[in-house]
Amino acid sequence: MTKLTKRTIDATEPDPLREVYVADDEVTGFGLRVKPSGVKSYVVRYRTAAGQSRRLALGRVGVLTP
Repeated sequence: MTKLTKRTIDATEPDPLREVYVADDEVTGFGLRVKPSGVKSYVVRYRTAAGQSRRLALGRVGVLTP
């Protein structure tokens, strides 16, 4: 886990086979998702009442800042 800074976000490269997720070590559940197409978004991970893990996209990098 790392702190999400502009430098960390810019350095994170897409993987052509899968999504890349980078978790923030200061804010629980907050992270960065990088799709194979290169689109970077901020996401929040949470659990439902049934215990299923979900990710909610907050917005794209560039539109929002961490």
